[in-house]
Amino acid sequence: MRLLVALAASALVSTAAMAGILDDTDKLKGQYIADVGELEPLRCMPGGKYDCMTWPSDLYRFNRTKCYQVSGYYGGYLNRKALLAVDKGQNVSIFVLPGTLESDVKQYRVVKYECPDLF
Repeated sequence: MRLLVALAASALVSTAAMAGILDDTDKLKGQYIADVGELEPLRCMPGGKYDCMTWPSDLYRFNRTKCYQVSGYYGGYLNRKALLAVDKGQNVSIFVLPGTLESDVKQYRVVKYECPDLF
């Protein structure tokens, strides 16, 4: 039993020590924050006017007006708060703020995408 408690405590300590290691907040330094808002996944409506087999899996709408392909981010079906930032080379990134299960701000490269007419 003592061994089990020691293993559990060790796992908690190592998890707490790792929190913040993957945080990208420092990458915001020197960037211009162009917009702040909500990032929501855009999913293909089965039986709708689009072929869901060719629908991009990384398509998101930002602030209900702009669409982006967010490379490497798979936020599931949850809307998340995010910052749209532009660096000195005019490269656009999105910084996804932590949700309930995460503790780190994460940066992703984005590509502007024409928002599909869903209805």
